[in-house]
Amino acid sequence: LKAADPLRRSLAHLYHRGISRGWCSWCELIVEIARKQTAMMHLLNAMLARGVRAWVSFTDERQLMCIAFIRLRLRLLHIAFHRWEGSAAAREEKGRVMRGKLSIALGSRKLEAQALNSWKHIMYEHRRMRRGLSR
Repeated sequence: LKAADPLRRSLAHLYHRGISRGWCSWCELIVEIARKQTAMMHLLNAMLARGVRAWVSFTDERQLMCIAFIRLRLRLLHIAFHRWEGSAAAREEKGRVMRGKLSIALGSRKLEAQALNSWKHIMYEHRRMRRGLSR
């Protein structure tokens, strides 16, 4: 019975040879489609990876440029602030010197004004005395 089993199988195989050929060609087609699909997925993944790497390098360059621009702007602001600070200190020093000179000038004018007022007062008193003597 066991010896007849392979014989029966081989006869069945010969009998169903067309079906077997169709099945084998269909299996080969499926294997070929799976191989092509795998190759296409590898190609697609490689293209996606290349695109992602390009995008990452672009964003890295952009970030470096942004950092460089911010540092340049902060450096220019720092320089401008120190220039303004220096000019403000110089302006304050000039103002202090000018106030000192003005106080000296106005102080002497104040003395001149006091002297003039006292001279006017003396002249007024002399005039009053003359008028009083002449009456």
